[in-house]
Order: sequence, then C-alpha cells, then structure tokens
Amino acid sequence: PVTYIKAAKEFFALHANTKKIKFVVIGKGALETQMREFCRDNNLEDSVEFTGELPIALVWDWIKKSKVLVLPSIREPSGAVLTEAMAYKCYCIAANVGGIPELVTVDRGSLFESGDYKNIARLLNDFLNDEEKYKTKVLAAYNYVRNNYSFEKAAEQLNEIFKNYINDKENNYA
Repeated sequence: PVTYIKAAKEFFALHANTKKIKFVVIGKGALETQMREFCRDNNLEDSVEFTGELPIALVWDWIKKSKVLVLPSIREPSGAVLTEAMAYKCYCIAANVGGIPELVTVDRGSLFESGDYKNIARLLNDFLNDEEKYKTKVLAAYNYVRNNYSFEKAAEQLNEIFKNYINDKENNYA
C-alpha cells in the first residue's frame, strides 16, 4: 500500500496541474497511519482518498466508476479483486507476484515488480495519455473473465466434478 502512495506522489510530480485524478485507498490496514502521514508530508491529501473498510457492494461501486485498478501487493495468491475489476472493464495494473501473472498478462493489463512505484506512475501515465490504445487489453481482460469466471463456467466445472465423483464411486463399488 505504501508503494501505491509513493506512486501517487511520482504521478503528480509529472502532472502537477492535474486535479481531476484521484487515488483511492479502499480498506483498512496496519499501514494506514503511515500512508496518511506520507500524504500529509507530501501535500497529497487532496489527491488521495482513504475510504476505510467498506461493504463489498460499495467496493464494487468504486471499481465500477474507476478507469484503473492498481494492486501493489507484496504477496497475493490469486488477486480476486482483479477478476472483479476486469468484469467491470477496469484496466488492471498489478504487482508481478503470486498468482497475479496468470490473470494479468501483457494482453490483459500491465505488471510491475513489487515495490516499483516509479513504474506504477509510468504505467498510469501511459494509460491516461492514450486510453484508446488500452481498450483492446480491457476488452481482452473482460472476455477472459467472462469466459473463465462466470456463473455458467463455475456451474460447468462443478457439474464435471460431480460427474467424476459419481463415476469414481460407481467404478469402485461395481
């Protein structure tokens, strides 16, 4: 999370007159005080919003109205929030850790090395300077999630598991 706030500072150093961009930190955590102090010390209080802990429906509302989701994790087994963001056609920029690279590929988003706040700022800058160029990636991510994480897909997979279980039982007791 501190990496995200440092990326905000780096981004606004490149775009000093940009007032319409807002960085949002959703949730609570042990580093919140440190992040707020960093914002105060670096004059970012008007550019970074802290929501605190939110019900999932409000998290989704934030994702729906966002153009970009940045996930600056140090460790992340699956990056479920990325799947949700992709389903809402939100461009994803994420740390190259854990299971994230299986979901966010060069065709479906952007990856950075964990802790590399300068690269996050650069990736945000690239996206915001040419959103048209990234529409293909956003649609590829959306289609990937729709084809692999839909309720229909989950039902197909569950049905296959049950079929295999029943077949195993029949074969073992025949």
